[in-house]
Amino acid sequence: MSRMRFVVLDVGQGSANFVERYDDGDNLTAAALIDVGSEQWKRLAGGPSVNWLAGRLQEMVGGPKLEAVVLSHSDSDHVNLVPNLLRLFDTPRKVNPTKPVLTVKEVFYGGDYAKYKKGKSDTSKNVIEQLDEYRPLDVEKGARVYALPDDWTSFEGSDPEEFYPLAWIGSGEIPLWVLIANATAGYELVGNGSRKRKPVDLSGGYGINTRSIVVAAVFSNRTIIATGDATGLTLQKCNRVLTGADAREVLHLPALMVTAPHHGSDTTTYDLTGSSHGSDAAKRVVRNFAEFVKPMTLTASAGERTTFKHPAGTVISDLGRYMAAETLFIDDALKADDEHFCTMYWWSRTADLVGGTTDKWPASNDWYTSRTWRNLYTTDYFNSPGRNAAVPSAYPWQAYVEEQTRFVPAPPKGIAWGYEVAADGKVDLKVARSRSQGDPAYWAAVERTHGPLPPDGFVWVPSAHRPQPVVRMTDDEPADARRPLAGRPPRTAGRGPRPRPSPSPDPERAPPPPRTRRPRQIP
Repeated sequence: MSRMRFVVLDVGQGSANFVERYDDGDNLTAAALIDVGSEQWKRLAGGPSVNWLAGRLQEMVGGPKLEAVVLSHSDSDHVNLVPNLLRLFDTPRKVNPTKPVLTVKEVFYGGDYAKYKKGKSDTSKNVIEQLDEYRPLDVEKGARVYALPDDWTSFEGSDPEEFYPLAWIGSGEIPLWVLIANATAGYELVGNGSRKRKPVDLSGGYGINTRSIVVAAVFSNRTIIATGDATGLTLQKCNRVLTGADAREVLHLPALMVTAPHHGSDTTTYDLTGSSHGSDAAKRVVRNFAEFVKPMTLTASAGERTTFKHPAGTVISDLGRYMAAETLFIDDALKADDEHFCTMYWWSRTADLVGGTTDKWPASNDWYTSRTWRNLYTTDYFNSPGRNAAVPSAYPWQAYVEEQTRFVPAPPKGIAWGYEVAADGKVDLKVARSRSQGDPAYWAAVERTHGPLPPDGFVWVPSAHRPQPVVRMTDDEPADARRPLAGRPPRTAGRGPRPRPSPSPDPERAPPPPRTRRPRQIP
């Protein structure tokens, strides 16, 4: 049976998403890449992930090829692994190649072309230019490289027949839809009493992040949305697109998975202007976005970099209100409780603590590993706690004290998550070993339970108590639902569908849609 696999790779602090299409014979026939970069643990996590990508491409039917490369924006932690990947292949123009030959059919990017030049040397090549060198032989330079116009969306106008996918993966099976790309802040009046307007300048990092391409891959009525480093303003533009019922229908919402915007950063996710962090209006935008897309699972690709402090529990809480009730992944180390680990940044004493000596957790600002039965999956998976430190079962904003504080063997530091969608709509969540394969003793324990691991590094770890569930489109549950205390029946026992709240977003009036149908090519 044909299927799509969407892999959220572990690259430390960064982002890399790989879309694969398999045919009925389980052969990899088409692929696309959405970002690939790392700024923290580039060698430890980014290197193994790039090698894994190269291995997958070399196993493709017909040779290595990427139908599309989508770079959401120019930040290094989203693009700086592109050269690492390309240097493992020769271009189609190489005479007498000594490496596998890779073909990149189309390249799409958000933001300013010049900012994709990394490095201070005059000889440093623009990342976009490097990708273009791998274009098909019959394609002229720059002919398949596209700069997306300001406020470009696949859902222009009111006629669904005119909606325009950015690209197709496979034989027209997996469209890549763009909710918004190169979001702008609109216009402001020039001078007192003047009717002239000029574009609002979103300078610096906030402006670069705001222009992120928000792209959705759809297969068998299942949708996965990659948000790049979207800010509150980017999500506001997404909400304007999603007010259209036809756009929501094309995207087959609720979404199976959404990546946390800007790795789950609350400083930009809750910011509409570049200087309005934490405003009520921004929080309303984030909650409206969650209400539109209703993500059944969330992933957060991030590392513990002291200046970033993400993924933040606040963002996860607001985006995770509609998570599916069935737990898709259960760690062998926590199979008695149907849980897995996740690592987030918590501000001090933000979670209500049940069963401890105080009423709040944690004691200080920091990244903490906790246990959860919610469908939240972080690539920064497990931090070995200090002696006698608690690893509570937590989900914003409740934490339950657990007796067990140390786990032997220790689970892996980082994990990549692979969402597999079959042609019949069934969903499996697979786990990829990463960061130099993690703790060998941990994976040996997994093999003792589930048998030998496949050679590609992916293993499906089913529930210890029930067959692997199929995500139900009707599973809604509020984020503040209380976890049953120890000794009670399994959380899924007797759990039925819950009614879905009616959408009640309050987005601003949408601006006139751009006239450009096809993304423009670079000069």
